Amino acid sequence: MMMKRVGVDDPDKLPQFMVPGTPEAEIQKDLFPQDGDIVLDKHTPSIFIGTHFEPMMHNYGIKTIVYTGISTDIGIASSARDSANRGFYTVVVGDCVSSSDQEAHEMTLKILERVCIISQSEALIKAWG
Repeated sequence: MMMKRVGVDDPDKLPQFMVPGTPEAEIQKDLFPQDGDIVLDKHTPSIFIGTHFEPMMHNYGIKTIVYTGISTDIGIASSARDSANRGFYTVVVGDCVSSSDQEAHEMTLKILERVCIISQSEALIKAWG
């Protein structure tokens, strides 16, 4: 699928994604981790693949995962599905996720409603208030 998306016919020609030490893998200065923050290197669309995320959540007793961020139709969708499949109470904050493809973004949120909770930030803040 990635070969089709970037228009190449040879897997060796695929651009590498988020390679450590490259500019696209750097954490933006405004979001730089503070002391005690945990940083996971993620190299696939799902936070669960190739990381220690799931055992960390279990070790901390976390049962609910709230998703915000970019790439609703790729990273958010992959992670949210994996989260729900693993038994976590999964919430995607609809007005705090985005995609470069608005149609894909909207369709993904509609599809994700079948496997997890889609909430708006205001409702979530009120519920947790």
